[in-house]
Amino acid sequence: MKNHNSLTRKIFGEVHLWLGVVSGLVLFVICLSGAVYTFRSEFEQLADPDKYMVNEQEGAEVVSIDRVIEILSDSGQVTSVLIPGMEQRTLEAVVKTSPKQRRGRVFYVHPYSGDIVGKSGGKVSDFFLVVMKLHRWLLMGKTGKVIVGVSTLIFVILVVSGLVLWIPKKLRALKNGLRISLKGTFRRNLWELHNVLGFYAAPLLLIMALTGLSWSFDWYRSGLGNVLGAPVFNRGGGDKIELVVPENGSKASYSDLLGKARERWGNDSDYRVSISQKGDAPVRITRYHTGLFAFAGSDHLFVHPYTSEVLAVDLFSDKALNEQIAALIKPLHTGEIYGTFSKIIYFFVVLIATSLPVTGVIMWLGKIRSRNTR
Repeated sequence: MKNHNSLTRKIFGEVHLWLGVVSGLVLFVICLSGAVYTFRSEFEQLADPDKYMVNEQEGAEVVSIDRVIEILSDSGQVTSVLIPGMEQRTLEAVVKTSPKQRRGRVFYVHPYSGDIVGKSGGKVSDFFLVVMKLHRWLLMGKTGKVIVGVSTLIFVILVVSGLVLWIPKKLRALKNGLRISLKGTFRRNLWELHNVLGFYAAPLLLIMALTGLSWSFDWYRSGLGNVLGAPVFNRGGGDKIELVVPENGSKASYSDLLGKARERWGNDSDYRVSISQKGDAPVRITRYHTGLFAFAGSDHLFVHPYTSEVLAVDLFSDKALNEQIAALIKPLHTGEIYGTFSKIIYFFVVLIATSLPVTGVIMWLGKIRSRNTR
């Protein structure tokens, strides 16, 4: 039994070593770019605060959604408007400035004056766009996408094999795998950093890797959806809601429709109102949680555009567990699952992941050097 365990550890050790050496550079780039990208939105706000925040004007009324649509009508087709719960935040309207645009551009509107104070883009945004492309494609298009995907698969094997190697041969040595003393030689301290930090980071690293593969391979995303029993990245929405359009009826204002959501959930949440050009489609109002621990799960309210009747309520908490997991694949990967709080944790975990290829390769080179000097 003892020889069997030793052989198993040796096999896992060889697999861990050589896969780490082969993929180390790519994984270093993926992890480092992921760490940089974690606080993209925060850096964009720091770089251009006037685009995101305004001074509070006591007693002033926030411009209506309908007024925002009117102001931006010359810029293109408004597809949605985000109304923040914080009154000092600017309103965000997504506008398709040309029919060929897929997602549109974000226009930032002063909540009191209605002035357009900025648009999406800029030097900081361009920088983070490059970081994102580096993280997902290594700036190499489809070829880079495959390399990132294969490296991520290798990373999963590295994490699992690393956990197997972390298990001590004797239980009394367990505490050594849970703490970093940094009282030994350089090689010993390096091993402790690699071994212990890797162990603590492993659960979240597995989550990041297993969710990240959804962007790399279509077969993986489809397979994950089949396993979960719910589609991943489901942008098609739920069941189509039929509604009766009254003859000679006039549409209700979007501000009145928003009021239906605020009656249910209050004024502290962020709300995105979808602007539909079709008269026979309900208006979807999405509610987002706010704050340091803001949960990424969102709720939806579907309202009749003419009668203001609430047609359906889609609460995230009412979804089955498998549907919740499928809907949270992106925030589980990016760290936004619990707002800024979880992003901070993810940031440090990804920094640990960035260090693992470095410490691993240094230890490997140290072993080679020791063998050559014997």
